[in-house]
Amino acid sequence: MCEQTKRYFSPRLVDYVIIVGCRHPNKYNHVTQTPELLRRYPLEDHKDFALPPDVIFFCQPEGCINIGHQRTGIQPITSFVFTLTEKDSNRQR
Repeated sequence: MCEQTKRYFSPRLVDYVIIVGCRHPNKYNHVTQTPELLRRYPLEDHKDFALPPDVIFFCQPEGCINIGHQRTGIQPITSFVFTLTEKDSNRQR
């Protein structure tokens, strides 16, 4: 692969996998909490692309809300998947 092509494309299929949420969920229902980075892989930044520090607020811009248990005893699990893209182009990063 030529040097120009190497600079355009990422050498990895996935740059980072992160889990964002509340470290200590509030006991009270419907109280908004500030999201935190709970897990990330890899633990260190890549030399060519650092994990943006504000990615937490990209994933959960309105914060985290604990909805508590429902009467049925079954608590629904919700998750969201995001893909970051370059700011100045249509390429996915």
